[in-house]
Amino acid sequence: MKDPYFNQSIDCEVHNCTYCNCEENKCGLAKIKICWIANNGSKLETICDSFKNKD
Repeated sequence: MKDPYFNQSIDCEVHNCTYCNCEENKCGLAKIKICWIANNGSKLETICDSFKNKD
């Protein structure tokens, strides 16, 4: 069975991330990790955990 999270495409406009394809505004990773954070202590939201700053 194929991993449903493999080779997915996600929009990304974080141009200071090394994985961002700025021409297409897409993430270049085959597998993207996310994490959950508390927003104002009451609501959970997801953020990208795969971010890596461009050198």
